[in-house]
Amino acid sequence: MHGDNLHVIAASGGNAGIAVACVANELGIKCTVFIPNGVSPGTVNCLKREGSEVVIEGEYYLQALRSAEDAVTVNPHA
Repeated sequence: MHGDNLHVIAASGGNAGIAVACVANELGIKCTVFIPNGVSPGTVNCLKREGSEVVIEGEYYLQALRSAEDAVTVNPHA
């Protein structure tokens, strides 16, 4: 069991984000995936089809990761 306010936040260049989004969707958990600019439109569409919020941040994975870390730090209970 998980609480109603559980929110998974991940950073990805593609496949890992899709995996997280699929699991979150299956469990009914809110999910946000941070990806860098340039990730394929197919990946973005897949993430959205799984119900994930997609945040495009930076040109490289590390920049997306830092933004995901900031999101967790700023609002750890969102």
